[in-house]
Order: sequence, then C-alpha cells, then structure tokens
Amino acid sequence: TQAASHQRNCLAQASDGYGIALGLVGYLIEAGEFDEAMQRLEKALKLRPGDKDAMILKAMASFKMADYVRAKQVLDDILSKHPGDAQALAYRAEVHLANGDKDLAITDLETARRGEGASPQVALQLAKVYMSMRDFDKAHTVLRSILADRPGYSPALRALVDLCRSNKRWSMLSDALVEAREQYPRDLGYIMTQVRLYRQMGQHSRAVAMLGAVRKVIPETGEVDLQLADILLDIGMTDKALTIVTALRDHQELGPAAMSLRGRIYLARKELAKADAEFVAALKGAKAGSRLAFVVRQLTRAYGDQSVEKIKQWIPLRPNEWQLTKAMVDLLMMKRQYKQAQQYLKKGLTFVQDEREKLGIYRQLGLAHQQMAEFEPSRQAYVSALAIRSGDEIALNNLAWLLAFEMGKVDDALPMAKRAVDMSPFSPQALDTYGAVLAAKGRYDQAERILNRSIDIKAMPVNKLHLGEVYEKMKRPSDALRAYRAGWQLVNKSPDNPYFAD
Repeated sequence: TQAASHQRNCLAQASDGYGIALGLVGYLIEAGEFDEAMQRLEKALKLRPGDKDAMILKAMASFKMADYVRAKQVLDDILSKHPGDAQALAYRAEVHLANGDKDLAITDLETARRGEGASPQVALQLAKVYMSMRDFDKAHTVLRSILADRPGYSPALRALVDLCRSNKRWSMLSDALVEAREQYPRDLGYIMTQVRLYRQMGQHSRAVAMLGAVRKVIPETGEVDLQLADILLDIGMTDKALTIVTALRDHQELGPAAMSLRGRIYLARKELAKADAEFVAALKGAKAGSRLAFVVRQLTRAYGDQSVEKIKQWIPLRPNEWQLTKAMVDLLMMKRQYKQAQQYLKKGLTFVQDEREKLGIYRQLGLAHQQMAEFEPSRQAYVSALAIRSGDEIALNNLAWLLAFEMGKVDDALPMAKRAVDMSPFSPQALDTYGAVLAAKGRYDQAERILNRSIDIKAMPVNKLHLGEVYEKMKRPSDALRAYRAGWQLVNKSPDNPYFAD
C-alpha cells in the first residue's frame, strides 16, 4: 500500500506516465486493491489496446480475485497474439493448477521454459508441479537442468536438496549437499541437513565432528548446540549433553527444546520428577510449529509406551491448540486405539479453525471409523474432507476403497479412484486402489496395467497381492504365483503386517 502511494505521486509528476501507471497497478494488485487496479488497466488498454504488459496485469488481477475464467481468457488472448510467450504461459499454468489441471499446467510450463528469454523461475515452477505429483525423476531432471545453466542458483539448489531428502534418496542427497556446501559453505541449513544425513546413515562420529567444527566458526549458534546435544544423548554421552543444554535452558527461542533434552536425560537417570518438570516447562514455552514438534519428538522418545498417557495429562497446558493433541491422536492411531482417537478428533473439530488442520482431522476421522467398521460415518468424514479440498488424493483414495470394498458401491468408487490418480499420478497407493477397483469391475487388462505401474513406483505387499488376484481372474496361475511370492518376500519377516496372512 505504501509503495502504491509513492507510485501515485510519481505518476502525478510524470509527463509520460504509462510505464509508471502499470507499475502502480502492480502494487495495487499486491495490496489487494483490485477495483482501482482494474479501473486503471481499462484506461491503459484504451490508450494502448492489446498491450501485452497491461493484459498480463489484468490476468494477474483476475487470478488474485479467483476469477480463473477471466484470467484464462485474457491469457489465451495474449498467447493468440504472442505464441510461446513465457510469461503468459507461466501465468496460465497457475490458472490450470488452480483448476486442478496439472497436465495442462505441465504442457504450458514445458513450453515456457524452452521459450526465448524464459526465466529459471518458470523451470522451478515446473519442478514444483512434478514434485506435487510425486514424479521424482522429472522433478530431479528439471532442477538439474536449471543448475546446469545456472550453477549455484540458490532456489533450485535448495529445492534439489529438499526433493532428495523428502524422497529418501540418500546418495543423491549426499551429492546435492556437496554441491550446495561448495557454493554456500556457511549456510546453516545445508550444514544441519548434512548432519541429519550422517545420523540417518548411523555416522554419528562424523556428525559430532562436523558440529564441533561449526561451533568454532559460528560460536553463537544455539541450533548447532541443540543438534550436538541430541546426538551426544543418542550415543550415551549424557554428561556432556547435559552441560550443553543447561547453557541453553534460558534461551528465549531454544530454551524449551533444551528443556526437553534435559527431560530425556533426567528420565534416563530415573529422576522422574525432574524429567516431568522439564517436559511441562518445555510444552508450556515452545512455540507452535517446528519448536513444539521437536519437544514432542523428545517426549515420545523419552516416555515410549507411556507417551499417550503423558500427553493426555499435559494437553491442558495448551488448550484449544491442535498440534499437541494431534501428536497424541497419531500415537493412538498407531496403537489401533481408534475409539479414543475419534473422541479427540471430534473435539478438535470444535475449536480448530485452520482449513488444512481440519482436512487432516477429517482424513483421520474417516480412517478411524473405517477401521472400526463404521462405514457410513467414515464416508461422511471423507466427504467433509473433500468439501475442503476437492482434489485431495488421500481422501479420494480412502473413500474409493471404502465405497468399493466395504460398502459394495464399486460404480461410485471408480470415479473417486480415477480422480485420486489424476491428482497424484505417481502415488503407488492411489494407483493400487484404482487397479483394485478396476479389477472389481472386471476390467482386468486395465487393472493389470495400473497395478504394474504402482509396483514400478514402489513394490508393496498390497499391490503385489492385488496383481496376483488379477492374474488368477485372468487364468494366469504362474503369473499369480510369481506376484504372490514377490509379495511374500516383503512380509515374511513381519508377522504384524496386515497383509502377512493374505
């Protein structure tokens, strides 16, 4: 708003103010002052009909106003006169994404990034679409192409590290971190990711050595001390860990995390009252988000099987806040205590305002009802989730399974399963459900193809089982036996796996 006011003053003093006027429109759009923005755009387009820059701004304003139809019409008009314009294609891709049309978005972004003058942001946007579709290979290829053209380009490098980490591609993550740390040797985020990778690989001594070296270079970094204490605690060096976290206990930001580590240490020493006191103080003081998540992780590691009872006892410390309650619900679901989980999920719906949190509650509530064979309440919960986000792959997938295999409504399930795959075409779970529903409809050739796609992405006992069942229906017993044996290899040492008996 202040920038728009300054731009108005510049416009009043300019003799030829067309460019300044468009700059003002851009600020107005960012400030949410759409009426004035549209009025000024209409004046600009009367002066210069069809001006591409003004048309782009009109499309942006329409998009921000959630008028996707008008935004697309404007962008289509621009592209009819300027085919291949990277900026217009990138904005139209945003419109496609808002409409749930990922394939169309990809087409526009692929065209845009190959166009003349395309910015690396376009390719980065394309990579993020592939990431949302769980297409690791294509996302990785796009990010690597950006870095080949622009070595060290920070947004692409960070996205590459996040992609490899979230997909547990440890070797690729190691390579990406070497590149990142060569470019940004003092970046604490990359350092901490490297430390976590060492911990993941069981290389605790290397993690400790790296953190020790960082402490010498950046001595005031409490985050490093926290990680170091956490690792020292894992390898049994509790006295040294206690010294480090005690120095951080009164830190305004990190104090609660330090308290939670002190709580673990006291519990390991059987000083139960001291441990409880540290965790109570940590839960009271931790900021919601990653700080509270750290405290909860330490709590569950410390108390183990008693974690549920401890969290129940301490939930009143953070009334009308979902994060701590959700941690307990997650534990209850893992322990298959679905009735108790339902009670807390339903209570959460009475005070949670955030739409994403509500979506998660409805998903879990649907699953809890489903596990207790309460199929109609389960269906209603998934429908409520889809009312919040119509393209939610998890709710669509779970609802499709419920309808087809619990409620006998295969015809109703099929479009749900197909929609889940459309929204996340590289989800092995969504593909498995879609294949199973196709098989239930007797469409075995299609089911075989879809189930093999699921297995190619990630072999699981369930998709191997479903493929074997399809082969049996197709009178191919040797192929069925091969699929069952492959599935058995995945579960034969895990009798608790729900597909062990199958």
